[in-house]
Amino acid sequence: MKASTEELLDLPSQFICHEDSGHSWLAVPYQLLVQLNIEKRISPSSFRNEAMTYLEEDRDAKIFLRVFTNLWYKRHNKDVPEDFLVYQYQHNSFVHQYASFYLD
Repeated sequence: MKASTEELLDLPSQFICHEDSGHSWLAVPYQLLVQLNIEKRISPSSFRNEAMTYLEEDRDAKIFLRVFTNLWYKRHNKDVPEDFLVYQYQHNSFVHQYASFYLD
């Protein structure tokens, strides 16, 4: 029997949320969005730097978190760990220097 894509995914146990005085972005590897089949749902309000995406908090991060936490629960039969999101504050976040989100 062939394993499903969901079974083959290596799920990280922690993600960094970059914040500045106006907004925040969840750093997620682009390839994980592809593996979860949600890359086409991400808006240009998010950013991308090669292999890493920075999902804006209001819409795109919520899409990712909904899919990811459901998959985590199915795999581990428990909620994500309390330290699942690590917040890093920077007055003027470096995220702004990257291109708007784009597909490969």
